[in-house]
This record gives sequence, C-alpha cells and structure tokens, in this order.
Amino acid sequence: MKISDLLTQAVRLRAEGERTEAFLNELSRRQIGFRNAASEDGGVRLTVNRLDLKRVREAAAEGGVRLKTLGKSGLFTLPGRLKKRYVLLGMSLALLIWVFHMSNVIWEIKVSGNDKVSSAQILEQLRQLGVGVGENGTRIDNRRIRSLMLERIRELSWLTVRVNGSRAEVIVRERRPRPELIRGSDAADITASKTGMIENIAALEGRALVKKGDMVLAGQKLISGELTDLQGETRRVRALGDVWARTWYRLGAQTPAGHYEKSYTGRKRTAVSVKICDLRINLFFDSGIPYTFYDKMTSEKRTELLGMALPFSITKDEYREYEPISCETDAGQAEAMLGQRLLAELSERTGGAEVTQTVFETLTEDGAIKVMLTAECLEQIGEASFMK
Repeated sequence: MKISDLLTQAVRLRAEGERTEAFLNELSRRQIGFRNAASEDGGVRLTVNRLDLKRVREAAAEGGVRLKTLGKSGLFTLPGRLKKRYVLLGMSLALLIWVFHMSNVIWEIKVSGNDKVSSAQILEQLRQLGVGVGENGTRIDNRRIRSLMLERIRELSWLTVRVNGSRAEVIVRERRPRPELIRGSDAADITASKTGMIENIAALEGRALVKKGDMVLAGQKLISGELTDLQGETRRVRALGDVWARTWYRLGAQTPAGHYEKSYTGRKRTAVSVKICDLRINLFFDSGIPYTFYDKMTSEKRTELLGMALPFSITKDEYREYEPISCETDAGQAEAMLGQRLLAELSERTGGAEVTQTVFETLTEDGAIKVMLTAECLEQIGEASFMK
C-alpha cells in the first residue's frame, strides 16, 4: 500500500461492462485521477480517491458501466473500523497519546565544546539536576541549570541545553587560564633556561655578561639588570634582549624485537541485546565467550519514528576468534617509526626550535630494537629572572 493511500482515503472499485476501456478514457478526459488499474475477467479493477467517488459514479452511469466497491483504506477509515472494537480503539488512542508524550522526552544527549572536562562528568552532573535520558525536555530551566552547573564544575564558564524534539545538545564553554602578568616596571636579569653555547646575544636593556662562543649553564646570568653610571652609582632596570644558543639533546626509544600478529580462524559468535531506556535485555542465554583470543566489534542501531529518536536500540556484539602468530619486527620499519617518535619528542621539548643536526644510532639488545638520537638545536634560552 502506498503512503498516499494512507493519507487520503482510497476506494478500490471494480468496473464491469462492455465499455470499461471507454470508461477509463472518460475518467482521463474529466481529469479524474485513478491508479492501480488492472484488467480482470469481465471487468477492470482500479483505485480512486474518496473525494472523486461521486464524479466516478456519474461517469460510470453515463457510460453504462456497473461499479462495485471492493474496499476502502486510509487513516480516516480507522475510526469506523474500530467503532465496535473498544479495546483496539482505546489502544490506538493510548498510542497516539504516548507518541505525543514521547516527542517531548529526551532520548539522546550530545555534549559539544568541551576539551578538558569530560562528557561523562558533564552528563552525570546534569543527570543529578534532572536533565537526562527519559526526562521531559520542555521542563528544562536553562538559567537554573547553567547557574548550578557552573557552581559544580568550576572549569566551565558557560553552558546551555538546546532541546530539539527527543534530542538534546549540551553546549559548553570552558574557562581560559588566567594569563601570567608581566611586571614591566620591576628590575630583572636575563638568565639561561638551558645549558648551551652562545651563538648570538643582543642586549636591548641592561649589560651583556657573555659573548658568542661562551658555554653557559642553566640558571647562569646572561644580561645583568644592574647598571653603573660614571659617578659609580648603581641602578636597577629590567634587562631586555635576545640570547640564541646551540643546545644538545640525547634521546632514546625502543620497541620489542618480536611481536604477535592476528591470524583469524573464521570462527565467530554474535550476541544480540535490546536496550530500553537504561534497561538492557540479552537475547542470548550463554554469556561466556568460548574463545581465548578474539576481537569484539559492537554496532548499535537506534529506532526512530517520524524523525524522533525512541528509547529502543538493538545492539549486536560480534566476537571473532584469532590465533596469535609470533613474528620478527622489521628493523628498518622499527627504526623509521622510533625516529619519527624521537623527532616529535625533541620538537615538544624545545618548543619547535630549529634543529641543525641529527644523528641516529640503532642497536638490538635484550630482545629490543633501540634507537638513540643525538641532536643539535638553535634556540632562544634567555628568560627573565626578577630581582628580590
């Protein structure tokens, strides 16, 4: 049955007579819509809309064709069919009321905008405040929820709950860390943040204490904030300048010389369960997994009605057995992987400083492939050290 037959009351007819073909042509001439026309012994079956039934009968009477009603369908015929079936009528009304009520109930919640605060933490606090799966979305007071949530989770600066049918979206904004205040008027020296060899030093304010080629240690004073004038008096300023130095790093990483790969046997087991709200019903009896080594793949299919998510979902867990096969790790691939890992660690430690030279060493010992990285970098090592 077509959707159009459900939305509009359709009438199925049988036309009998010698001029049935002329009758169909007459309906077309009068622009009366019909469908599902099929020839039968001594007649033709067709379907028309209830609103056109009077005009169809007139055309049949003029053409000498007899009409017989075979049946009706559509939503508007349902009350008549259930007129004496009180239980079915009551169930139909209850179903309509339930669907109307469910359209305002939240069955799916999505959190967006969070980075440091987990979605699970936000959803748990909202559930304690009455915003969760199964709750009525029309009763949510955004101002009250926002105020209480900001008190409970200090890392949040803003929150709102947008409800669209049975779906709710929680949009949050996290607090930005307070920026470090720089005391522009306080006296300070420039000291070395790392050990290295000076490549270039430019003192914009203060007195340089080292020169190119000098080796300096972490914490050593590089530009002094104490200046002496011609009269021998000392005044304190805030030293400013850039200090570039060559620094060296030695990093290491390793991976096992052997590993295991999966060889699937082809044996698998599927377990299906139905979830209604927070209640899970297993459709299997034996919950044990007969495999020692296996992969588990879970898929969930949610049900919808007229675009509204319902509190029903079907979950399928598939277990695939495999056997672990011992394999030897390829030295070339291991060296390339570990090398990339060491370069990423070097970039993180130096804050993206310029790497001028790298040397890799690879060795195998104690059942592991080890890669050592020796790197030379050019980076800014000067940092302000305020005087007491």
